[in-house]
Amino acid sequence: MSKEVLMNPTPRTKSISVNSYAYPYLGIKKELTRPSKPNHINFFKVIEERRSNKDLLPLEENQLDSLLWYSSRTRDAYLDEDYILSKRPSPSAGAVHPIDILINHAGDNFFSIYSPFEHGVYRLDFLEEKVQSFIKHISLAFPGRKGTLLWFIIHQYRTDKYYKNSESLGWRDAGALMQTMLLPVVL
Repeated sequence: MSKEVLMNPTPRTKSISVNSYAYPYLGIKKELTRPSKPNHINFFKVIEERRSNKDLLPLEENQLDSLLWYSSRTRDAYLDEDYILSKRPSPSAGAVHPIDILINHAGDNFFSIYSPFEHGVYRLDFLEEKVQSFIKHISLAFPGRKGTLLWFIIHQYRTDKYYKNSESLGWRDAGALMQTMLLPVVL
């Protein structure tokens, strides 16, 4: 049996051209609220109070707004040739941020996508049968789901643009984003 060996990622000396994916937006945008600055919070207390819980509950609107604001919003951005690199609370290889966050609230038959540049969500125009099939599949792991589903879509080509052997960087970015998301949930 042969073993596949992944090479370490290395920055490209010059970025390459890549094709991008265009989401099917319905054009319905919902702006999310910008949370007020929280009171002084003890970081170690937050870590100590953090617990896993199998009972997934829906996020209230303001909770989702705060979660995305503190973990995923764009703080600064700049254009590099034909791609926008950005600074966000969660680290990303080369400031590429190849992960898009799709949102589905329990009971909804559609997905929305989070826009970190605008701190808003756009409803996506996916075929309802496909959405229902996907939600049914998710229900196998989470029967009777009441919680809000945040689904990461990793666009590997975004990282490939700037790195050779970039396969592991998407997974690293996903881990960093998940860890960053866990902190505001406790607040």
